[in-house]
Amino acid sequence: MRRSKGSWVIAHGSPDLAPRIRADLGAVPAARQTPPGSPLSYFLSSRPRSRSSDIETLVKLSAAFQNTTIVLVEQTFDETVSADARRLVMLNGRIVHDLPSTGGEITSSAVEDLFKRIADDPPNLTPESLRTPQFTAEDWMNRALALARRQMGKVAPNPAVGCVIVKGGQLIGEGATGYGGRPHAEEIAVVDAGEEVFGGEVFVTLAPCGQRTAGRPSCSHVLAEAKVARLHAACEDPHPFAAHGLTYLTASGVDTSLGLMRDEAQTVNCGFFKVIRTGLPWLAIDMDPSRYDRAFEPVPGEDHGVALKRLAREGVTRMFIRPDTKLAFELTASGLVDEIVSP
Repeated sequence: MRRSKGSWVIAHGSPDLAPRIRADLGAVPAARQTPPGSPLSYFLSSRPRSRSSDIETLVKLSAAFQNTTIVLVEQTFDETVSADARRLVMLNGRIVHDLPSTGGEITSSAVEDLFKRIADDPPNLTPESLRTPQFTAEDWMNRALALARRQMGKVAPNPAVGCVIVKGGQLIGEGATGYGGRPHAEEIAVVDAGEEVFGGEVFVTLAPCGQRTAGRPSCSHVLAEAKVARLHAACEDPHPFAAHGLTYLTASGVDTSLGLMRDEAQTVNCGFFKVIRTGLPWLAIDMDPSRYDRAFEPVPGEDHGVALKRLAREGVTRMFIRPDTKLAFELTASGLVDEIVSP
């Protein structure tokens, strides 16, 4: 009897939660139609089993969207029936239930109501649809972008990059730039894919580097040695050391393309690009410090423009200042603020 595995995320609550799940997790809306205005949303994951980083992301989202419920279901299908392998229920920033099977007492009325809805009207995910998920190139690149976004503010002086490797319509490897900028996303994804990497299709948010400052093999060399078949890069890397990476891959027999979801990728690394272009880091007025390298705190008496150039030379690419402060008003008046993030 053929069996297949799949996992999906079920969200119940705020309509703003669904687009965040897609952006932050890289999940794909499942083949399940809900009536307009329904509080339920279904997403098919790209992996049959969820990683701890995916679970952490969903827990954070449940904290950000209070009084909503997120359920992560990992399921095994045979020809005719399906049986839950695991269900994680997240509510207000906590895992309130981790159920290894279909059974289990559910005390929260919100969760109980959600499971009743699911039981009465289950998602339209069949064994066949899980064996051949209809993920598009944009879906895979969106997954890579979600990985990159998780590392924003953690990888300076390097850009935050996400990389996904696919084979036969299935995700076989993925990675994001490591803390402090190393390892690179492509290196991690190739190791994650293992022996399956041969002939794989790569989706990466920034064109692979052509050479490395530390003398290690460049990402383009790593991918060429891995014998991947095709590579999609979202946007160019303007750093001088990144030049000719795509040219090298093409010469090595890899089919390459450039520009898939370019605008989204450029937004992720706007600070890195700005430093290279102007010598100044990206500066935003924002209450949330999580996407930035650090707060902008100039030395007393130091000119703001001089301070920004100094910090860029030190490797800072993204900085924030809190709204409604004297510094925020001064920097806005001087034209040094790149973005004002609404609360």
